[in-house]
Amino acid sequence: SSTLPKHVEFISQTLECLDLKEAVYLSPDATNTLDASKQPPRVTIVGLLIDRRIQPNRSMNRATSLDITAARWPLEDFFSNIDSQEPLNVDTIMEGMQEWYWNCSRGDMRNEECFVQAATSAMERHAQRHPNRPLHKVSKTSDET
Repeated sequence: SSTLPKHVEFISQTLECLDLKEAVYLSPDATNTLDASKQPPRVTIVGLLIDRRIQPNRSMNRATSLDITAARWPLEDFFSNIDSQEPLNVDTIMEGMQEWYWNCSRGDMRNEECFVQAATSAMERHAQRHPNRPLHKVSKTSDET
């Protein structure tokens, strides 16, 4: 069995055991975006839908009912041809968040680069695992920004 990195933890307790003032609930429907110039949030809640049917605002409504700040990835700031509210697979988000954290921890990249590299890698791996689903995005070039 594989061992999780020390900063990744799956808990079976209810959310009440967490300091929810630090938590961010990821939702493609959130109006706020995570700040790519900073490290990712210390406590991140990723909503998981098992069915294939997209249910708009479900994770946003859950965050609101729990009084937790909701945010989405800042994709529109760094990638072209993507709807910032497009739901991404949980595996893509988990990989991207983990790599974003690792990139920031190493200290050899500007903070925005930490996010862009992590999101790009996660979406490329997603495309490899799911070849029938299109690759989500390509980074914006400097002349597009």
